[in-house]
Amino acid sequence: MKQRIPFANFSWGQLLHAPWRALGDVWREVRWAWQRALYGYSDVDRWDLGPYLLGWLPAALREFADNCEAHPESMTMEAWTAKLRRVADGLDALARWYAWQFVGDGTPLKEQGEEAMHELADIVHTLWD
Repeated sequence: MKQRIPFANFSWGQLLHAPWRALGDVWREVRWAWQRALYGYSDVDRWDLGPYLLGWLPAALREFADNCEAHPESMTMEAWTAKLRRVADGLDALARWYAWQFVGDGTPLKEQGEEAMHELADIVHTLWD
């Protein structure tokens, strides 16, 4: 899923025509960056948490799978990393469904994403290293 790009709506024509709007955009971007540094999220992220969480959580799970040194007692290390990657892939599918990035019926993407969310709920207490 694509991340929101700061200053993506900036244009030089707008700067020349209405410089006060560009200053407002800069102020909002700085405020949102400050809020992310302080709280981990900003007002613009909180407006719709779905894309925000789906934007970073799959990559974080893959990074965790690549670098984890421990696993739950009931699983082998290979099964644990495979499960983490399967959940990350499911969350990516849900992100594509959420952003309408599919051809035809998106039901399989949604079902894969919902299954990944259920698996994530089952393992969330074990996501530590």
